[in-house]
Amino acid sequence: MPKRDQIDFSYKQEPLGAPRHRKRDAKPKKERLVKQERVLNAPTGRQAVSAEPNGPSSRNVHIDPKPYLTILSFLGSLSASTISSEKYQTNLQAVKGALFDRDYDRAFGSRSKPDWLWAYVARWVPGRALGYRAMLGDLDEYEGGCAVKAVGKLFEPLEGEQRFAVTKVESEQEEQDDEEEGDDSENDSDVDEGLEDAVATLDLSSPPSDSNGNEPVPEVIPTRTINVLCYGSGPGSEIIALAATTRERGTPAKVHVQAVDSGNWGPILSQMSSGIETEWNLPKSRFEVDFIQHDILKPADATRIDIPRANLITLLYTTHELLTASRSTTIAFLSNLTAQAQPGTLLMIVESAGSFSAMPVGKSEKTFPLEFLLDLVLAGGKDAGPGSRGEWEVVKKSESRWFRVPDGVGKGYPVKLENMRHMLRVYRRRAPVAV
Repeated sequence: MPKRDQIDFSYKQEPLGAPRHRKRDAKPKKERLVKQERVLNAPTGRQAVSAEPNGPSSRNVHIDPKPYLTILSFLGSLSASTISSEKYQTNLQAVKGALFDRDYDRAFGSRSKPDWLWAYVARWVPGRALGYRAMLGDLDEYEGGCAVKAVGKLFEPLEGEQRFAVTKVESEQEEQDDEEEGDDSENDSDVDEGLEDAVATLDLSSPPSDSNGNEPVPEVIPTRTINVLCYGSGPGSEIIALAATTRERGTPAKVHVQAVDSGNWGPILSQMSSGIETEWNLPKSRFEVDFIQHDILKPADATRIDIPRANLITLLYTTHELLTASRSTTIAFLSNLTAQAQPGTLLMIVESAGSFSAMPVGKSEKTFPLEFLLDLVLAGGKDAGPGSRGEWEVVKKSESRWFRVPDGVGKGYPVKLENMRHMLRVYRRRAPVAV
């Protein structure tokens, strides 16, 4: 991966499961940003101060930390020179100031600076990437049933297809390691140290070998393409999550991502894509990213943004800001999305849960939950199931879900990794009704 500088920024993973130390007598901080408008793709302090700070996680199961550690290792290397720079905090404060003023051109556009964008990536992309990767996996596991597995199934083999060998080999090796551990698994310190060593010594750029480590396994040639259209994805959190999911599952199709954002994120996404190709062994024949610099609320060049080919469209922490900027233009944008999306296309929307995403409507400025308005506009109402009349069908919904950083993951990482309380909608485009 082309690195900006070979700098060791002293990221050392602390033992997994290490206790989180808190001051028992510390008083909870007051929520001081309630009236601040949330900015596009910029997590504010409010997200860490949720309505349910000690609420239960969505399910009580063991979470494998290795995928998260791999992501942090990648992003830590990518942002090493930024984090170690003497001007990092100055650049970060400049971005925060521009976002607080809702001056997106100064934060990300023509009046921004490359170092400001790198500071944004270093500070906020890691936490978001971990959360998005968990959502992509969780959609295939949480709450059972074919409909809610729709997003996860995109990355699974079709009947008769073979997974890419790199994932298959790793899975077999992990199973073999688990069997060899036997009763030693109760020694947590040994497991933690072994996990750290495994992540530190991963060589993802080498050709995959067979299960005995002899000769490279023949590469599977993709015969189909999964097209993903990500709006507001310039900083790259979605890109990292999609690449990690593609690699982990050995997806036998090519994943082609169109990343659309108004900011000048092209150089950063180019470097990120190069790292995905070299460090994660995902060549462009398997995972390719095209960046399109475009303001979503302005007319689009139909030849640039390919909505009809999209199998999955994402609006992650983007919709609320669009509606805040211009409700009428955002409704027109969603209408155009609906008109061009093909039957079966999936639309995934994630926003902050609860009152953080409530929208005022009408002269009385009465507020409504964002998910209510989305269901009304896209699917014909809150009960937007199979029998509804809307052009989109809700196949998965949740008004409030948590992503919590697994215990011990990120200990010693140079930026804070926040938990995320969010609402979720996954819609499927219906086939037109014959008249």
